[in-house]
Amino acid sequence: MRHKFRHLISIMLAVAILLPTAAIGLSAAEETEDNNTLPTADKINIGETVTGALDYEKDSDLFCFTVPSPGEISIEVSVYFRFYDFYLYDENGDKLFNLGKIQWNEVSGMSYENFIFDLLPGKYYFSISSWLEYTGDYSTKISFTPANVTENENNDDIRSAQNIELNETMYAFMHFDSTPDNFVFTISKSGTYYIDVTCYAENLSLYLLNQNGSKLWSTTHHYSHPSKSYEFTLEAGTYYFSVENYSYDTDATAEGTGEYNFRIYPEEEPEDKPTTPPPSDEVDSSEIFNDVPRNAWYKIYIDFSITINIFTGTSATTFSPDMSMNRAMLVTVLWRLEGSPTVNCKLPFSDVNSSTWYTDAVKWAYSYGIVKGTSNTTFSPDMNITREQIATILYRYASETKSLNLNERNNLYSFPDGYKTNDFAWEALSWATAVEIINGANYGNGVVLDPQGVATRAQVAKILTVFYNNYMI
Repeated sequence: MRHKFRHLISIMLAVAILLPTAAIGLSAAEETEDNNTLPTADKINIGETVTGALDYEKDSDLFCFTVPSPGEISIEVSVYFRFYDFYLYDENGDKLFNLGKIQWNEVSGMSYENFIFDLLPGKYYFSISSWLEYTGDYSTKISFTPANVTENENNDDIRSAQNIELNETMYAFMHFDSTPDNFVFTISKSGTYYIDVTCYAENLSLYLLNQNGSKLWSTTHHYSHPSKSYEFTLEAGTYYFSVENYSYDTDATAEGTGEYNFRIYPEEEPEDKPTTPPPSDEVDSSEIFNDVPRNAWYKIYIDFSITINIFTGTSATTFSPDMSMNRAMLVTVLWRLEGSPTVNCKLPFSDVNSSTWYTDAVKWAYSYGIVKGTSNTTFSPDMNITREQIATILYRYASETKSLNLNERNNLYSFPDGYKTNDFAWEALSWATAVEIINGANYGNGVVLDPQGVATRAQVAKILTVFYNNYMI
């Protein structure tokens, strides 16, 4: 089991961020002088802000804190002098992490940094130390987020491996040391088995070992594809699944800690590869929805989309064909197209709660890398989606879940406004226009690409109907 030292450096121009609390009229603890050794370290509680000062060359202030359970510790540090060093130690005083010569911002006259560590329960220390002759005031605050785990932490080698049953989801935690997590499972029948892994660490090394501990397979699981399935042909017997930090280094050159989960299951599981069957008796949407005229250009596409159950109405009697499509709607439609699979995934988005109609769809799309947030913490479910964004999401869906041949390309410069396409969407939109999933839009006397144009529900019904008939039948 290894620790993730994730160090987020954010030198802020706004001096108000984490200013010493005395300067802004707030109460805070102050460091006790002569706290420059482990035995004399000041205690800092979770959620507490402490202000202090380094008064002389090579001065060092140490703080002691306790982690109550496996989870993520955030140590925020604001410094008002030019350079300093930061260190993290375990309860024995062994150095776990260090970063030296951290420099302030010349404009604001301060630096703000948020050091994030995934730690096991126990006592830890951190120090803020002067670099050469540079001294001055600082403030620091510590926060904690518990991890969701079912793993037993005493599983450092295969002799103490934790037993896991087939089809059981194991929630585990990679923390800061050089030892792996080990799990043991037994299969009674030879055949094909899968291990589905979702990780929120930067990189993890995965190993499959036989009952003697010999390596049968290994790979690096990269955070850019947080959820991935691995296939194995195995004989009946006992096996070990081992997970470790991809690169252990106290100098912040790797980030391989945090929460992850996995599940081992046989090929015959019904939910393995859900598919949407082609329709038999097509629905007449005009008989259901009073806003879908029989002579509308989009009726045949809405008929098809309703028939294969990827679209539903906005009410019992309306489809709202001219309503703008938003991000939540699109991921839900694709999720239904995939068979509405259940995915165990921890979302980083504060604007997607656990009980919305689109939560499961966002979990699925995010876990497969089909969608990303509009920021690190927001998904923006109600944001209208543009034509280039639809192409991008559909391209990721086709490549990540279907392994389709997507080599066709169109020259976007053939459209008078093709140059307006954003870099992130260029490849996807050149593919989508080449296979005529997305066509040019009539505008004035010509046809334009309109990459930032907002798509309606009727237009997306057409896009997905063409995609389904081209790639899924």
